[in-house]
Amino acid sequence: MSISENSESNQGAIPEAPTKNQKRRRFSGKHYSRFMKLVRRTHMYTGLILLPWVFLFGASGVLFNHPTWLASAKIVHRSDSEIVRKTVGFAPLDPAWFATQVVAGINNSADGDELPEFELVSPGKARLTGRLSYTAATEASQHIIWLNLHNGSARIETRPKSNEELIERPAFAGSTVDVKIPGLDGAERKIPKLLEQANINPSEEVQLRSRPSPQLLFQVRGRDGQLWNATCNLLNGRLDGRATEMRARLDLRSAITRLHQLHHYPDNLGARWLWTLAADATGLMLVFWGISGVIMWWQIKPTRLVGVSGLSIAAVIAFLIISGTLTELGFGPPRLARGASVERIDRNNQRGVIPDEKSTSNNASSELPTEGF
Repeated sequence: MSISENSESNQGAIPEAPTKNQKRRRFSGKHYSRFMKLVRRTHMYTGLILLPWVFLFGASGVLFNHPTWLASAKIVHRSDSEIVRKTVGFAPLDPAWFATQVVAGINNSADGDELPEFELVSPGKARLTGRLSYTAATEASQHIIWLNLHNGSARIETRPKSNEELIERPAFAGSTVDVKIPGLDGAERKIPKLLEQANINPSEEVQLRSRPSPQLLFQVRGRDGQLWNATCNLLNGRLDGRATEMRARLDLRSAITRLHQLHHYPDNLGARWLWTLAADATGLMLVFWGISGVIMWWQIKPTRLVGVSGLSIAAVIAFLIISGTLTELGFGPPRLARGASVERIDRNNQRGVIPDEKSTSNNASSELPTEGF
């Protein structure tokens, strides 16, 4: 081989310099690898950090649908529709027949021509919701008799009575003191100035909401040395309390479900505020889990087709279930929250007022545990 041929062969062995496109691909591939590594690590470590909250919210969500699980309440008796019919006289209801009777009652109650005559539309689409129940108590237990409107069966649920009466309370419990929040004298007349700053012109007078009410939590010691956890309603001065050493008796189910029901950030920083923050983080993490899971799945090319099919089916099923549920929830007028009394409903109907759902749910919110007490 000549020198010139050897020189040409060596020149051919020298690698060519990378082009701009190759550099760009290498740069993007490097950053893409780093991004995917970050996604995988975040997916893993956020799950480990927030695992207790994931378990709690998952378990409590299931417990809401199964009231007798991990609870003192038990189903002690069941009766089929035939026994219920012979014993009580109750039989499964026919929604179409019932709707026909209701429409006939509406038309018969019309006074002259003030109300038009109504006609039932699609009787076959009439349906029943809700439950029919009765209560009965013994010295030690509370019994609930549930009647199934659809199949006519019945079941009896028994639960022990609350031990609240066993909790020692101070002598001042139930009494009131004269308290006033400083600076709020005549606030109803001054609050409109704040509304004016927000360009809001109320059509009614400003009124103070009685619930939720601000509470003062404090401890007092009696002459006998007994230490009490005391509460004072700052709106009406009502006092209550319990012996400090006698904490609220919550079973596992009550503790889990009450923690699940806590919502909104309190105005002060404390354990309750941090709990709400952890709940927010858990919710955001679940969203991130879904997104990051899809991203990681997409990297496995052989499973893309199967995954797309699964996601499509899941999306269709979810749409049908969610839309159907929302249709049922929004079929009638706004549903009153738990705790609204029949008398209040009647008064609001007479005045043409729709009750505030948040204000009518005070019974449920007032039962939630108070931070530190």
